[in-house]
Amino acid sequence: MTDIVVRLENFDTPLTGTHTVFYIEGGPFAKPTLPGMLDSLLHGEPYNRRVLITSPSSRCSSLFRCNWDVVFQPADQKEWTLILTYCSYAPRPLLVHIDDAVHVPDAFFQRLPQGTTITEVRRLETVPEVGVTPLAVATIFYPPVQDLTTADAVAIVRSLNVQVGSRDVDGKRAYLRELRVSRAGLAWTRVGESSSQGGIYWYDPADCPSHVMKPSHSTLAHHLRVLADQVSHKQ
Repeated sequence: MTDIVVRLENFDTPLTGTHTVFYIEGGPFAKPTLPGMLDSLLHGEPYNRRVLITSPSSRCSSLFRCNWDVVFQPADQKEWTLILTYCSYAPRPLLVHIDDAVHVPDAFFQRLPQGTTITEVRRLETVPEVGVTPLAVATIFYPPVQDLTTADAVAIVRSLNVQVGSRDVDGKRAYLRELRVSRAGLAWTRVGESSSQGGIYWYDPADCPSHVMKPSHSTLAHHLRVLADQVSHKQ
């Protein structure tokens, strides 16, 4: 299996026309924060239609400052079919954003028009503990490590290990906790990657452009090399 590498250079691959998941902190009392990259995707492209799919229990709808062309709150399969019909006839380019607390039918994404930009917000608490398969998405952004609870740290490691085909879950929890001082977020992507495992990057969650945070000192560079070594070896 090809070793996974933690990239130190800027992550400048365009994400329009792909499927991107943004995880937010879990727990009923967690205050959700959204990275600048999501804001950049929602506002930085000249979409002809912007579609919001949300639910009454979402914790993120009030955080958006986006002019949506249409807002759906699907309650049954008929309403999901209506969304697909709308998207099929909507002028391109098309953005579909799915809020947290929305349960999406399995076949929904496959039936969206090709080239649709899909963004999702998911809660870390929804990461399954066992029996998971890699998400069929292009990119995943995880919350900044300095804000993580122990449960969230385990969820991030578990999700990352599933994406790259590793079984090391608890071994990296303490390490990720130490990375809080770097004030960086962790991202995984398959866009532009030659390896089927994808690539792991660091990004600055405050940046609207999709820039990975460059290490400003040798300590961060050392942490990145250690993480790359850990992810590339199964226990």
